[in-house]
Amino acid sequence: MDGLEAISPLDGRYRRYTEALADIFSEKGLIQRRVKVEGEYLIFLSEHPQIGLREFSEKEKKLVRRLYDISTQNAGIVKAIEVNGYRNVKPTNHDVKAIEYFMRDRLKEPL
Repeated sequence: MDGLEAISPLDGRYRRYTEALADIFSEKGLIQRRVKVEGEYLIFLSEHPQIGLREFSEKEKKLVRRLYDISTQNAGIVKAIEVNGYRNVKPTNHDVKAIEYFMRDRLKEPL
């Protein structure tokens, strides 16, 4: 990208200094952290009987946590769910709801 086309000097002229931050502050970084928050929340809910969700086994907790290392392709799927819809899911127009649908679909898949 030409620095003159950048949205701000942070991703333009200072890109060489801020590139390491892209993993944290990029759209993919945001999606990855939201997947982790939603996953840990789901695990937390499973550990409290008054919620009504059965307790997850250690294997199930590991399956949820495997979603945290999200690829660029999977981040694109989350964004597609939010904006355009994906497979049989209509667009959510909501970023966190898109993550919930993404996680639901991934956790249904066989190992």
